[in-house]
Amino acid sequence: MLTRVSNLERLKSAAIIAAVLMLIACASALRVPAQSRALSLADILIALRSKKADPGEKNKILADAVKQRGITFALTSEIEKELDSTGAATDLIAAIREKAPPPPVKAAAKEPQAPVPAPEPEPAAAPPPPPPAARTYTVVSGDTLWAISERFYGDGSKYQLIADASGVSNPDLIYPGQVLTIP
Repeated sequence: MLTRVSNLERLKSAAIIAAVLMLIACASALRVPAQSRALSLADILIALRSKKADPGEKNKILADAVKQRGITFALTSEIEKELDSTGAATDLIAAIREKAPPPPVKAAAKEPQAPVPAPEPEPAAAPPPPPPAARTYTVVSGDTLWAISERFYGDGSKYQLIADASGVSNPDLIYPGQVLTIP
């Protein structure tokens, strides 16, 4: 009985080892290149502020990474000052300058042209039409403000508009024969 248990344990261990080896083989077959994306400004600043390596070593590693992978930002004077104050060495800044996208091309200065005459003023627009006259509705037995609002607006939740326009202080109390204003 004891040999059966130890054989079973050996089989389980062999199966686990085989599964791990299969995973390793699949991962190595894919060969996804590590560290292939371009560096962002945040990547560089975080690395410069890291305490895990001495400043010279960090700058060399970052300069090499910038040269290999490129960067995702344009180098401005403000960014350069921030990099300098964070401890970026001149070779790192030079590598960033080399990989920075070119600045946008500004339009060439136009030759002076004759002044354009001012546009003639448009005629005054017609006054807006007056708002439509408010309608009225006479309450019948069984009516609710919600139902009346649905009838006129297609939305029962607008009952408060009718209550406010009609001077109804309690929307739950309306009476047959009462005349409501529908705004």
